[in-house]
Amino acid sequence: MVPIVGKKMSRTTDVDTPEPAPPTDVATYVYEPIVRQDNETLREIAAWCNDLADHREAQPIEADLDEGDTMVDVEKNEVGEGLIVSKLQQCGKDCGGCPHGPYDWRVTGSGTDRNWECLGRTDER
Repeated sequence: MVPIVGKKMSRTTDVDTPEPAPPTDVATYVYEPIVRQDNETLREIAAWCNDLADHREAQPIEADLDEGDTMVDVEKNEVGEGLIVSKLQQCGKDCGGCPHGPYDWRVTGSGTDRNWECLGRTDER
């Protein structure tokens, strides 16, 4: 049997090239229904995924501060995703030098699924 190749070619012209593998961190229950779709639906799903990611990136990240912490500055992270938040922090009830900082934090995620990564003192960056 000879494979029939249409006029539209994908990124590769070799018909023996295997189908691209899904990302390793995507669950089977997510990608299995996707691979069963026709090409038009796949492109619509891809466009929707891009729109959804753009929408999420455009949403403000609400900074949930711990009690006693004070927001100093917020800036868009030019290197990666998320925001850089500078804040003064309380360290404990018995500390006479609080608040400390400011410290910079990279905040990523949305809703209740946020990740705070300490980048160090603001003046040391």
